[in-house]
Amino acid sequence: MCFNRKEQAIWSSSPPLVYVSMLLTLIAELIPSRMAAKKNPIIALRSE
Repeated sequence: MCFNRKEQAIWSSSPPLVYVSMLLTLIAELIPSRMAAKKNPIIALRSE
């Protein structure tokens, strides 16, 4: 496989972007789920 420098730069920067995206997704899932876990389910359903 012969990559020129531009293609190599694009592929070498991809893994950090994937890791950052995974981290942000994990944070976006954890915050609401922790808030929901702290609430009383009866009161949460009543307020809907």
